[in-house]
Amino acid sequence: WATCLLIVWLGLAFVISTDLLILGSREAKSTQFLCAVAAWGHNRQLQLLWAKVVWLVFAYLFSFGGALVYASQQMKLFVRDDRQATMASFAARIDGLPRMKGSEHAEELLKQQVSHATREVVFGISIAWDYTLCSDQVETALERDMGVKAQACVHFEEQVQSQHSLRDGHVWRGLNWMVTSRLLTAWGVTGIATRAGSDAMPKHGNLASDGIANASDTPSHHGNLTSDGTANASDTPSNRGSTSTHSASSDDTYRGSVVRSGNPQLGTRSLQKPGGRSIPSHSPRTLRKDQEIKRMLLQMENTAVAYVVFHTKRSRDMAVEAARNRGITILGRNCQLKAVQHEPAEVLWENHHVCSSQRRTELLIGGLLLVAACLTWAGFLYLPFAHYVNSFSYANGDEPGLFSEVLFVVLVVCARVGLIACSKTAARRSCLLYTSQVDRTHVLFISAALVLCVSLVIVLEVRLSYQTLVGRGARAASGQLIGSMTSFEKILEAFMMQKSLGQLVWGYCFPSTFLIPFVAELVVSHWLRQHLGRLLVGANPKVRGLNALKAIGLTEMEQGRYADLLFNVLLVTCVPFLAPAYMHRIFLALIFSHSYIYCFDQVKVLRYVVRFDFSSPEVHDLAMRLLAVPTGVLLGAAVFKINQMTGGIQLSSGILKGSRLLGAVILAVVAHVFMHRWALTTLKSHIRGQGAGYDKQGATYEDTAELFKATYFSVNPVHCLRSRHVLGQKSHQTFYSPLKP
Repeated sequence: WATCLLIVWLGLAFVISTDLLILGSREAKSTQFLCAVAAWGHNRQLQLLWAKVVWLVFAYLFSFGGALVYASQQMKLFVRDDRQATMASFAARIDGLPRMKGSEHAEELLKQQVSHATREVVFGISIAWDYTLCSDQVETALERDMGVKAQACVHFEEQVQSQHSLRDGHVWRGLNWMVTSRLLTAWGVTGIATRAGSDAMPKHGNLASDGIANASDTPSHHGNLTSDGTANASDTPSNRGSTSTHSASSDDTYRGSVVRSGNPQLGTRSLQKPGGRSIPSHSPRTLRKDQEIKRMLLQMENTAVAYVVFHTKRSRDMAVEAARNRGITILGRNCQLKAVQHEPAEVLWENHHVCSSQRRTELLIGGLLLVAACLTWAGFLYLPFAHYVNSFSYANGDEPGLFSEVLFVVLVVCARVGLIACSKTAARRSCLLYTSQVDRTHVLFISAALVLCVSLVIVLEVRLSYQTLVGRGARAASGQLIGSMTSFEKILEAFMMQKSLGQLVWGYCFPSTFLIPFVAELVVSHWLRQHLGRLLVGANPKVRGLNALKAIGLTEMEQGRYADLLFNVLLVTCVPFLAPAYMHRIFLALIFSHSYIYCFDQVKVLRYVVRFDFSSPEVHDLAMRLLAVPTGVLLGAAVFKINQMTGGIQLSSGILKGSRLLGAVILAVVAHVFMHRWALTTLKSHIRGQGAGYDKQGATYEDTAELFKATYFSVNPVHCLRSRHVLGQKSHQTFYSPLKP
């Protein structure tokens, strides 16, 4: 898109006049030369305005058509992938469940009730349990059950306590321990600071082994399917649209003996007593921990949500249709049964206890947090910098130097990084039910925050530049003092204002926004994180197992990249409102930066993330709708420039003036947004209709589960624990984790 528009712009410039490439950027070393440059620029802008209007019309039509073609291709990809039966093809979500204790065998009760109400055979029930108050114990118990030798852990813990008693009593309770705990908590390694080495059941982070679970330590149940929902999938590719790799760390900084697995990038560890003696399989401490886990599970209560899995998609559809009108009565309460649209790997089980009103409140708080962050940055950081820059006279070489440029880059990069961090925090604190909803909220939050931030920057810069020009007695090309102008269009079209805004947009775009944040992402989010993680794990004996992998491993790929790219495109589409000199520069910078981002993401997804799941089209659909905004801005710029053509010898004397011109530009943008959304809705209905004829009713859950490791049972942490400690199943459900080799 950017390459095509740049080629057309350069073609117009070389065919018509190369002045299009320098209008608004010529330097003035004296006051007399400044007046001459302003007059020349004003006249050339009037003469070449038609060329810019032609380019804007082409850019709008090409962008609109390209956006629809791109959306069509994205929709076709999802329709094609939807032809394959996945876990979501057999699942339905039941809402409105009454509260039940873990001791009531709720799975079997719900299974009977749903089967009786729908007249369909249910394969299994996966209940979302409320384990908010015991999340650390649940995660610790899971890691003990994931093929870990419990007695080896006991022996290792005793060694650690004897060898590091002094450190535990002095160093790790000081500043170093606090910093370590904060870093690990920020990376998802929680509960470390609560561990005190007591005999109580360990908190999160007190793992039963200090290595990765070895597959040989427990029986393999891949492909073992039972009617109670203890389904395990084989070691085959994960859900549709999911790319999974293991940690890219070849260094092992774990304590103890390390035995490499078949994957050279990962290692497993086997701990034994000195002399190679085996440890009894059932020690009193292990039995005591099992009893504590069972007691915790029996006291746990369910949430209002559960996932019902049927043998076939046809059974699922018929059950949903049967419950559509009157619902399903469970223990005297009416519940709703709806088809599931999200794959198991997207489910956030820890958030199902949150009600809708609390979730909306958290979303509102997150939005206010972002607004406060933008205002704080603009008022306390950017405003003093803008005052400093505008204190120069811009005459006889009195202009900001390298220090100002570097400081501006630092401010912009810090603003972007800070807003991204705040947006991610707000999205995660909203307690949404699925990761795609979290990504979608993050895209909305960060897009709105970045637009608000750059709007504040432009408003501040226009205001300060105007005050500076008035103080210097600057004049427009007509000789009129800028301070005597009352029309916003006249002030905006003044040469010095155009130059100031053009330099601002250029400096804001490149390299501050287009390039540096993504280079910093490579260094800070990946290399530095892994390096610090190795140091922390190697120095802290309390961080082992999957928590050690979280500390030194790589993150999951998120779909928030849409927001980054859309904001860059939005900045580019705002450039046509200004003088044309910066048009080709910003397009070249965009092409270069996005080429780097594309290559970086390709390598990142294939080599350096543990998982990239994009099975739900929610984020993609949102990105397609948000693309209507920069496309509409191009239409608004065309309206603005066409109005200038009707002004005769004055750029600011068009038919529309003041609030009418502003209203016309906003109306053009809003009208396009609605038209764009209507076109996307029509296109989506047409493409979905073409793929609706594909019949996948013959697929069964048992066969499909052989293709996917993540099921609604294997990703449910409490269900996996209940299958072993409460339900007493011989073939208990093994928890699935992308970190597990």
